[in-house]
Amino acid sequence: MFSIHSSGELYCWGVGLSGRLGLDETVGGMPQKSIEKPTLVQALRGQLVVQVAGGRSHSAAVTVTGRWVHFRNNHL
Repeated sequence: MFSIHSSGELYCWGVGLSGRLGLDETVGGMPQKSIEKPTLVQALRGQLVVQVAGGRSHSAAVTVTGRWVHFRNNHL
């Protein structure tokens, strides 16, 4: 799950399998930790996010400047 805060910052929570949340949360070195409450995506901190979409094993976000960011295995 994703939510764009009124400040434009991106928050996420849910199943972190395959790093699709964009958080640096791992279990045994694998990006699989589930997050129970909305958590700021630090890689986009301070950037205005205007769109976000989540898939089965990845997610993507677009900033107000047109920067496109893809999350998979906790890599941008």
